[in-house]
Amino acid sequence: MTFSAEIITLFSVGLTALGLAVFIYLKNKKSIINQSFSVFLSGITITVLGFIFLSIQYPFIVFDRLIHYGGLILLFGLLVFSQVFPAGKTFPKSKFLYLPFILVGTAIPFNLLIESASFDASGNILPKNGPLFPAYIIFWAAYVIAPFFFFRKNYREAQNREKTQMQYLFLGLTILLASFLIFNLFLPLLGTTYLFFVSAIASIAMLWLTACAIVRHNLLDI
Repeated sequence: MTFSAEIITLFSVGLTALGLAVFIYLKNKKSIINQSFSVFLSGITITVLGFIFLSIQYPFIVFDRLIHYGGLILLFGLLVFSQVFPAGKTFPKSKFLYLPFILVGTAIPFNLLIESASFDASGNILPKNGPLFPAYIIFWAAYVIAPFFFFRKNYREAQNREKTQMQYLFLGLTILLASFLIFNLFLPLLGTTYLFFVSAIASIAMLWLTACAIVRHNLLDI
């Protein structure tokens, strides 16, 4: 099998995200900050794996589950991380805040978000949106905005070095999450689906900025 540059790039992004997730977790296994950020990076890995299976036109059930559950894990890790970084607070226990994750996770296997998908002659995916896809966009938009609300609150209380670390994360997260919303949700809603891989490649910026923050400013005390 011949792999395209797109697949090789996606594979590299996923492998880098996984390696960084393991590295950060092992640096401080007991820290909720390290744990939640590792979960966030693991979500990127799973999502990118889903994009790889989509690119090689694996059965719908494979890439659909990986992409959607990977996205849920990504958002969950980010939501927790945004509430505990940089102070290292205890795990947030608001049941209401996490209930939508359970509801969306339950809906995925029943194809209520994406009903089915096929491919045209050029290999572009042609998804058929399910009845809950508009609600899914609202869910993503809400849980993309929420972490920035918590980050902003914590930023005001942070010290100078911590503020610099957060600035790197702000930029990386903005690039990554904006690309997810645009290329994986809003454009598919309008019928444009062939740019799905852009959001996965945008992960490169997030990973690079995270690495810079670790090397230059001891992000996560590494």
